[in-house]
Parts: sequence; C-alpha cells; structure tokens
Amino acid sequence: MSNSLVVLKSEIVYVVGYAMKPEVSSFMASFVEGLKKLYITKIKGFDLNSISVATLLFEGTKEVSC
Repeated sequence: MSNSLVVLKSEIVYVVGYAMKPEVSSFMASFVEGLKKLYITKIKGFDLNSISVATLLFEGTKEVSC
C-alpha cells in the first residue's frame, strides 16, 4: 500500500509564503528565481494575485503508486 498526499494552497497562503521566503545570496540563485517568476507570469500568463497551488506527493514504488 502506498501513501498519497494532496495539499491545496490559496493565493493568500502562496503570496505570504513567497514573501517569507529567505532572500537568495548568490547571483545565480537570484537569476534562476527571476526566470521562474518570468516563466509563470509572462509565458504561462498566471496572475500571482489569483493563483492556487497544489502539491502532490506519492510515496512507494512506481508499480504501487501508479
């Protein structure tokens, strides 16, 4: 038997969590974070003020989890 977990976050929880995220200390990490935000907002067209996030976690072997 495998364990599964689904976590849903509203836009408020996501924004607060993002605001509390520690600042990155290296140029490369800051650059990658900027690329992630650019991809989500400009390329995919998501509005960070009205986004919901879901996290899926499946534990166990591939045969059991699928």
